[in-house]
Amino acid sequence: MRGLAFVLAYIIGGLYMENVLAHAGGHQSYSSVPLTEKQLGQRGKVLVGQLVTAKRMDASWSKVDPLEVKSQGQEWVVSFKNPKEKDETKRMLYIFMTIFGDALAANHTGK
Repeated sequence: MRGLAFVLAYIIGGLYMENVLAHAGGHQSYSSVPLTEKQLGQRGKVLVGQLVTAKRMDASWSKVDPLEVKSQGQEWVVSFKNPKEKDETKRMLYIFMTIFGDALAANHTGK
């Protein structure tokens, strides 16, 4: 769990810096236009793939498609379910992002 939290913090920290630089005139967010639900799901899958590539999540996660994409106020949540995950408490993964596809947080609780 510590490893996953570290990698998520690293990825999110990098995306945060991209966001800061975009507002300072550096470069833009992931997208300059709002994404559709389908596009947000695809973006979430890319982020899961990065965790698998970094060997912070089992390779079985790379085969999991988004279960649901929903709005929670200003944030969007992309959820994934991996029935092959041995630890029942980690079978669900929630990635929180902006409508522009910028990752905000990720966890196994959805909160």
